[in-house]
Amino acid sequence: MRRGVADAAARTEAGGPAPPQHPRPLPDRVPGHRAAGTPEPLRTELTGLLGAEKVLWKVSDLVRYASDASPYRFVPQVVVIAEDIDDVSAVLSYAHGRQREVVFRAAGTSLNGQAQGEDVLVDVRRHWAGIEVLEEGRRARIRPGTTVLRANAALARYGRVLGPDPASAIACTLGGVVANNASGMTAGTTRNSYRTLSSLTFVLPGGTVVDTADPLADEELARAEPALCHGLMEIKREIEADPALVARIRAKYEIKNTTGYRLDAYLDGTTPVEILRGLMVGSEGTLGFIAEVVFDTLPLDREVCSALLFFPSLPAAAAAVPRFNEAGALAVELMDGNTLRASVSVEGVPADWADLPGRPPPCSWSSGLRTRPAGTPAHAGRSRHSPGSTWSPRWPRSPMPSPATRRPWAATGRPARPSSPPSAGPAPAGPP
Repeated sequence: MRRGVADAAARTEAGGPAPPQHPRPLPDRVPGHRAAGTPEPLRTELTGLLGAEKVLWKVSDLVRYASDASPYRFVPQVVVIAEDIDDVSAVLSYAHGRQREVVFRAAGTSLNGQAQGEDVLVDVRRHWAGIEVLEEGRRARIRPGTTVLRANAALARYGRVLGPDPASAIACTLGGVVANNASGMTAGTTRNSYRTLSSLTFVLPGGTVVDTADPLADEELARAEPALCHGLMEIKREIEADPALVARIRAKYEIKNTTGYRLDAYLDGTTPVEILRGLMVGSEGTLGFIAEVVFDTLPLDREVCSALLFFPSLPAAAAAVPRFNEAGALAVELMDGNTLRASVSVEGVPADWADLPGRPPPCSWSSGLRTRPAGTPAHAGRSRHSPGSTWSPRWPRSPMPSPATRRPWAATGRPARPSSPPSAGPAPAGPP
């Protein structure tokens, strides 16, 4: 051993390669005291409550659930794989009695870290997928682990679609959509979860299960949670006694607003259950677990065309918005000049966008228009002189990328939906 150290030192002094160094621990390395995984008695108590197969306690499992689509990283103490509403109720009752925190995770597609926690993390993706189409598609009963894309595929054969339209529809699940009141570009304030949700079933922190469609729901809730019912009605009376506050709340939700709890639920609901139905939307899991939702669906626009319009400045683009509304635009997205110039590295984006003028900052609107009238040429939606459009001739425009090379999220607007409904098999019974 001593000779080896001496030889290494001699090689270093002679200009030879330095001896290998032990690598430094990575900054996101789990602390040593977490190496054993879930601590006791948490592991033993949850295993006894739910069964060993539903409790993930190894440090490798905890690290696997520490990240989602957000830039944050929080290592949970334990991960529970809940199979049904009884499991969720048991976990919430357990946590409530021991003052522990519970976070529910489905797809984990949010960029803000809502699906992460540092205590008890409950996976509700694996066993919570499925959709039941009701009333010829006019309504749909959906489990929280079902993706928006899968739900819409099942509804398409009926010519119906869900109101919420988040950009991550291929991956995000309905539980997260309702919990965050996610809406996407086309939902606005009239097609979002709050406005299109017919009923839902949820589990309160104490383990009480509430189905808002049950005629006896208020009676059962009053018996199980009397203090909660009293508090909800007290807040409702306080709000309604202040006309200025009522007007302010109404004004807040005339525009797209997902900040905080839906205070207008106190104005729209007349009973504790109705108020809770509204408050659960956008509550991000802080009020309970959403176990099932029933949506009122909307007609599916079979043909949608898109247009890309350039403007010399942001004020000029903003001035055109009323004309887009008059033309029946489903969605309008603004892209500033810096974004357009930076996007030239993406395949399919015209290279001459890099030469767009920088001052005043140019911008473009990407809009999707509703179904065109029968007999209208297919190219009418992209006409330079289509109703509601304003073009700026201040720089050359490249032709639009062909449908074969265009990407769904590129700057060409919302892609056209198929002219015939996709073939949808039986409603999913398991995870996608």
